[in-house]
Amino acid sequence: MIITYHGTQHVKLALGDLTIAYNPVSKAAGKVTKYGAHIALVSMNTPEYNGVSEATHGSKELFTVTGPGEYETQGVFIQGVGVETKTKSGMHINTIYTFNLDNMSICFLGSLSKKLTAREREVINDTDIVFVCEGSAVENLNIAELYQTAQSLSPKIIIPIGFSDTTLPLFLREAGTDTREYIEKLTIKRKDIETKNGEVIALMEV
Repeated sequence: MIITYHGTQHVKLALGDLTIAYNPVSKAAGKVTKYGAHIALVSMNTPEYNGVSEATHGSKELFTVTGPGEYETQGVFIQGVGVETKTKSGMHINTIYTFNLDNMSICFLGSLSKKLTAREREVINDTDIVFVCEGSAVENLNIAELYQTAQSLSPKIIIPIGFSDTTLPLFLREAGTDTREYIEKLTIKRKDIETKNGEVIALMEV
């Protein structure tokens, strides 16, 4: 699996011929990265995250997931759990997505303004790779709380996305690493994560 980060909370996952777009950015929100995805996941209906049309390209047929529920397509079973998130424009439903890809369980937390409940953690536990997000238009949990939330899921890898040039170093420091070396893309297989325990990997925006 190859993971690339395109800014804001936009992440592209590629496994063989399958491509998944998480929170593609719409034209109304700024930077757009166009490529053909098979699956698009939208955590919140705001311009920063709902650029589904930008994930459509060529002849690929796009399957779009925009909220809580259970979905299956391309051999991928996706579960979406809705949590209320406070934004600058009011309350929104943020959807936490979990799915399995290449024998690795993946979780996108989306933008959180409150801690997860015990029930929510139970639904999304056994996570190998968790993407912890900071949203510019969201009244986010503080840096320590974001790290603690990601860590509470006992992941093997934590990937921060959506952080600013100011807050990402603070998150890395909270996680006990001061590295400023960001990876351009992450190529990873199941065997690569077996011995990891909450390792934080920061991706460069491409």
